[in-house]
Amino acid sequence: MADIKFSELPKATQSKDSDEIAILQDGVNKMIQSPVLESKIINKTVSRVIEQGGISLNLINPIDTVPTYADLALITPTPELNDAYQVEADGLVYVYTENGFQSDGDGFVVQAEPNGIVEEGNTDAVSGGEVYKSFLKKEVPELEFGGINLNTGALSDATTRVRNKGFINTSDIDLIKLTSPNLFIRNIVYYNNGVFVSQETAGLVNDITPTIPPTSNHFKIVLSKNPDTGVITQLEIDNSKMTVSYNTEYNLGLIDGLEPIKIDYDNAVIDLNTSENELGGILVNWGFNTENNIRIRSKDLISVKDGISHSFKNIKDGYVLNRIYRYKDGVYYNATSESPGTTFIPNHTVYNQIRAVWSKTNNTEIITNEELNDFSFNLVDDSLEYKITEIAKNTSKIPVLESVVDDIRYGKYKGKTLSILSDSMSTFTGYIPVGNSDFYPQGDVTSVTQTWWDIVLQKTGMTLEVNNSWSGSPIAGSSPQGFSSRIGNIGSPDVCLIFGGTNDYRLGINIGDWNYTNTTFDLLQFKQAIQNLLYNLITTCPLTKFIFMTPMHRNDTGEGRVNGFPVNWNNEKYLADYQDAIVEACVTYGVQCIDTREIFSYYNVSQYTIEGLHLNAKGMGILADLVVSELK
Repeated sequence: MADIKFSELPKATQSKDSDEIAILQDGVNKMIQSPVLESKIINKTVSRVIEQGGISLNLINPIDTVPTYADLALITPTPELNDAYQVEADGLVYVYTENGFQSDGDGFVVQAEPNGIVEEGNTDAVSGGEVYKSFLKKEVPELEFGGINLNTGALSDATTRVRNKGFINTSDIDLIKLTSPNLFIRNIVYYNNGVFVSQETAGLVNDITPTIPPTSNHFKIVLSKNPDTGVITQLEIDNSKMTVSYNTEYNLGLIDGLEPIKIDYDNAVIDLNTSENELGGILVNWGFNTENNIRIRSKDLISVKDGISHSFKNIKDGYVLNRIYRYKDGVYYNATSESPGTTFIPNHTVYNQIRAVWSKTNNTEIITNEELNDFSFNLVDDSLEYKITEIAKNTSKIPVLESVVDDIRYGKYKGKTLSILSDSMSTFTGYIPVGNSDFYPQGDVTSVTQTWWDIVLQKTGMTLEVNNSWSGSPIAGSSPQGFSSRIGNIGSPDVCLIFGGTNDYRLGINIGDWNYTNTTFDLLQFKQAIQNLLYNLITTCPLTKFIFMTPMHRNDTGEGRVNGFPVNWNNEKYLADYQDAIVEACVTYGVQCIDTREIFSYYNVSQYTIEGLHLNAKGMGILADLVVSELK
């Protein structure tokens, strides 16, 4: 399988995905093809790995695959730190750390099964457009021993064959895929409502796009070994997994058109019976009530539709319709003969309302009050019932369409967890750990919902795990409020946003030099403090996606202003030196960087801050929009 470069995907929007692919290029190209996953993790799947919680490949050294977990202990020479091996038995990746490999079963998922939307005509990209294909993968029902007669469709006993229990729907089938050490797809047997239609010879393959007969609505799958005379064991069945992909196109333009239908469906009233029931009959000649305890009658008049078939349905067991009494605008017309059929067609020229009288099957048997309360029936507009069936069929895709809309609205981070590691820019009373110093609420930022990070949560559908922000905290140094001292208190989020560096500039922390020799970093040098922070974060939380945000420009006062605007010069250092160091470190460590200089400059920072440094409500919204745009 050849590598596919992002530039070869003409319909894809080259935003965050292209950056990730460039950063992860080396790590991905080293990934070894696995017989368990059956497909290399190549460039086109990098964004999928990230968005589905897969391990960050740039932080490990993929080395090889081993058959079982026990084989990890047999590797010689001793693996280096961050060396990674995939175990074929469970498909997980185990990374060698100072404490050895993870426990059996605690390895990392490399690539979850893709289940989402892709652009029409370009299955390698998630981007714009109105028509999408949704690939819905479902695991095939449980497998069992036995074959199927390929001439009649009848089930048969066999130890050389395996079939799925139950039937699989043929609607919109795109692909049948089998993951098994030594079983193969042999035949697909098609049925129509349980009646045999035909069979398709697959030819002992692992996946197949079936050729479905037009008269078939469900099917079964037959598996065997190769050659197909081999006896199959229960263990081989247990180690086999089969999935079916349903491939359906959804035009997002239909959503507005379907919504009224959905409302009709939700509000549709099939039961036209608007009356309560009471004990007693009705006089055939006059339409007046008569008192007895062997009949149940409609208490009120029930309106019926002109020229449309109506039916009584869901009648309580043990009861029969005695008569239907007809009225025209409240005036009695006549009654049907005794024991009429349960279907009738009103004619509004003679009647437009009815009452019904019921009795037990034995029409002389007494009806108690308890039995009255337990009695019920429905009066159904037969044409409406047909309409409801059609509506239900047409609206069956609405939940999927709504899911697609959510995916577009929130992006791939919906449902994931977010942690914040920051300074005063991200504080808010009551939302940071006890003991941390806060800054907000301040100015016109009076509600947590106005903070940049809460707006990100709202727009992405993520939930907050930990906001470990501390007002005045620098990245450098080893004080309790410093960033490095708080590394172990961010939880285990899917995503962590790091936002800091402005206090290092304020304190005049020495920029220093990079340390590429070892992992003993000088925390009094800004560059090595960043290295220490990123190294420890990505080794402590290898499944977390870290994103570093550069500090904003400041509206400094005093000397060093050009044309009345600040140049952010302090202690013989430019703020840009700190910003550039963060960008460089992110490239080195394979961490995504959001550079706030894209939206905040020397010339506009005063418009978006309370006092020239801390964001006001408008600035919070602008920063949140930048973060959200970089997340999608």
